[in-house]
Amino acid sequence: MEIFPGVHRIEVHYHNRYLFQHILVGTDNLLFIDSGVAATPMEAIGPYVDKEKIVEEQSPFLLVTHGDSDHSGGNAALKTLFPKLKIMAHRFDSENIEDPNQLLKNRYNELEHLGLAYSEEKNKQSLKNMGEKCSVDIALAGEESFRLSADWKVQLQHSPGHTKGHMMVYDPKNRMAIVADAILGKGVPAREGGLALCPTNRYPGMYLETITEIEALDIDHLLTSHFPLISGKEEIARFVAESREFVAMVDAYILNEVEKEGSVSVRSLIDHVGKKLGDWPEEKNFDLFYCLQGGLEELARQGMVKPVENGQEIVWQRRD
Repeated sequence: MEIFPGVHRIEVHYHNRYLFQHILVGTDNLLFIDSGVAATPMEAIGPYVDKEKIVEEQSPFLLVTHGDSDHSGGNAALKTLFPKLKIMAHRFDSENIEDPNQLLKNRYNELEHLGLAYSEEKNKQSLKNMGEKCSVDIALAGEESFRLSADWKVQLQHSPGHTKGHMMVYDPKNRMAIVADAILGKGVPAREGGLALCPTNRYPGMYLETITEIEALDIDHLLTSHFPLISGKEEIARFVAESREFVAMVDAYILNEVEKEGSVSVRSLIDHVGKKLGDWPEEKNFDLFYCLQGGLEELARQGMVKPVENGQEIVWQRRD
């Protein structure tokens, strides 16, 4: 639906959660923001565009906010629908966005050397969702201005933390920001209520900086990929605060486990967490490896813990 003039939001269902797709329609250019999974363009984006008749003579662009199967998996399919499409992404995420095998290796199975990797079945499903290889046409630095119409420009801003190259769109004209997964509150909601998934931010130091940047924006509307529209300064402030509080909860959990056990690994932290960090299904606790590994690395940078090789794994202990 068109939620503001020229701003379209498509509600897509992905497993048990939302996967909102956004399109900004100007008179000069048209900007798709993310492409969903491999099937999303043909099943949702294309039919919506045809129904609403929003594509005329504009030049089509796609901003891929980051490399994840549910954000970059539809790139090749969307380019099939719009052959003149120019794909943009931050240079830090471009490799993962272009090549599904690199995304699988660098993000999803990053800790395979520590015995933490998704199952073969899960990897096959992820590769299916990632679609075909598809080149990024324009590598971004993260502070670009993008013209939609003569009187409508948006800012393409670097918002790292979830990944190193995450991007978001700031639209001063409509007093809104489309942040995709830049911040994730206390967890991704399930459509039927409750939480479906934990936050999967990988770099907490960068994530906190992005939270501060979003907090400073003069906006009335915050659009994410997995949450219903967040409107009003109080609701935005609440969501921002929840995102920051989750990082603090992870740090506190890690330090408490280090104090109690003497040494911890990412695996032991996952095994012991239970419901301490959130009430998503316990089988989703494995996905905490992103923020737990990131939290350990950040606490090490702060001089609070240190990594120690212990056979084939790395454990973390309090720094003397």
